[in-house]
Amino acid sequence: MFVTKISKALRESTLVRNILIYGASSALSALVPFLLLPVLTKAMSPSEFGVYALFLMFVNLFTIFSGVNSNGAISVNFFKLHASSFSKFVVACYWVTLVSFIILLGIVDLFGQYFSRLLDFDENYLKLAVILGALNAIYISNLACIQSAEKPFLFMFLKLIQMLLEVSTTIVLVVLLANGLQGRLESYYLAIAVISLLSIWAMYKNNFLQISFDFSFIKKALYFGVPLLPHTLSGIIIMFSDRLVLSSIEGNSSVGLYMAAMQISMLMMLFIDPVNKAYAPWLFRKLTSLVGDFDSDLREKVIIVRSTYGYFIVLIMIALLLYLLMDVIFNVLVDYKYHESKICIPYFLCGFVFQGMYYSVTNYLFYYEKTFILSKISMCVSVIGVLLSLVLVFNAGLLGASIAFMLTNLCFFLCVWKISAKYSNMPWFNSIIFERVKYD
Repeated sequence: MFVTKISKALRESTLVRNILIYGASSALSALVPFLLLPVLTKAMSPSEFGVYALFLMFVNLFTIFSGVNSNGAISVNFFKLHASSFSKFVVACYWVTLVSFIILLGIVDLFGQYFSRLLDFDENYLKLAVILGALNAIYISNLACIQSAEKPFLFMFLKLIQMLLEVSTTIVLVVLLANGLQGRLESYYLAIAVISLLSIWAMYKNNFLQISFDFSFIKKALYFGVPLLPHTLSGIIIMFSDRLVLSSIEGNSSVGLYMAAMQISMLMMLFIDPVNKAYAPWLFRKLTSLVGDFDSDLREKVIIVRSTYGYFIVLIMIALLLYLLMDVIFNVLVDYKYHESKICIPYFLCGFVFQGMYYSVTNYLFYYEKTFILSKISMCVSVIGVLLSLVLVFNAGLLGASIAFMLTNLCFFLCVWKISAKYSNMPWFNSIIFERVKYD
């Protein structure tokens, strides 16, 4: 009887079903670093692994500047534009990415040598990161569209192909050909190039693309994305300042140790990522359905707030479970020369809990298009994050960097939650949330 009820609930709840599918998709993506971690930590020294971590950081940075937050614009406008207009809007986002890529490539060509000297980082890796950033921006934008259209099986298919490509090419280039760091960078490039082209084909087959050059849509995409650039740049600073500071003070070997522990702790993302992918379209639809009737709207808001608080509780429980299992997981997946970084894991887990909480409340600012305010919050928190990293890394090295990561994510979550509550008018702290009989 109980199993039957659960089965029926899963069939009837689009949100729960999509969370499960996106969970499987995210598991496929998350499996890549965990499957490769034993291979890479064995094949690379901590210093080489640190260079690899910096390379991924630059790819993320160039992804943001190439895409100019097109993925966010696509997610929001999917629900606001007619299908024919939306397909033109997606192509307009592609044009924005192309122009941004050309500008970034020119900047790196002119100034790349200075970055390379500062960080002891190959200039050619910087240029490769620019190319991968543009390809990744297109891929992420396409995934945002597929997610908004609630096509989780297509989403999962693309993630599966990406995983297979990365694992197979890495095994060939790193293990069989023993190319180490260079082999991993080449395998990553091949996987992103193929999957971005495949995602464009999937978009075309699903009628999400209409070849055009509509300047009004380009302006619309820029109007959404450009105010967010300080936010996204600040987000990169928040995410990566600890690594940059650690690299400059302790060297790339410390970055390698740090990233080994962080990747293990990122098991949290197996839960956070799919929930957010399913939750955002569900939340946008709920907010769009608010009609101005006090009682009706209050009922919907109570459902949203209860769901969010339930998510917070589950996040904390998963972090506690992983903490109990982490020593075993670390010993199995990571080469012994990285084991001193285990002291960072409790702080990473807490940091990811706060990051997951942040994702659940920042969606309100995206929906109400308060991106400028989000940018201001991000800039302030990024300054705090850099200062925390400098002070804590200088005084506590590797451990200090992980504490800075945790505190920065906590600060970011609390600030965004406070501001989003102002614009969404959700009953976060209203006793009505606990009045079970009336509102269940």
